[in-house]
Amino acid sequence: MNLANRGAIWGLTILAFFTIVFTFVELNQPYESPEDAQSRFELHIPPLYTILMVSATYIVFKWNKKLHLFAGPLFILLGGFWYLWIFRTFTTGWVMMQGLVGLLISIIICFILMIFHLFTIRKRTR
Repeated sequence: MNLANRGAIWGLTILAFFTIVFTFVELNQPYESPEDAQSRFELHIPPLYTILMVSATYIVFKWNKKLHLFAGPLFILLGGFWYLWIFRTFTTGWVMMQGLVGLLISIIICFILMIFHLFTIRKRTR
């Protein structure tokens, strides 16, 4: 994996960790208004989504060497789906939207990295 992939993966991992911790700390605070009670901790494991995530993770790790340059963007996309899984599994209410925003950010960065890698491959072949 090249430096651009590693930097993006580490940066997004640190950002995701801090947003998860800050969100869960905020949810642990006492409610100030009835609207605050809409978003709360609630454990509900989506079984099909969990099975799909575990199998997709296994496939990406198994094909890591074959994917070469595009393994980084796929790991970022997979991380976005795991981020969504965390919010879908442990929270309920409007805070679940934060998981969707994290997935959207990972899709955008994955798209940018793929374009970057396609241009570098094209530049090398010339």
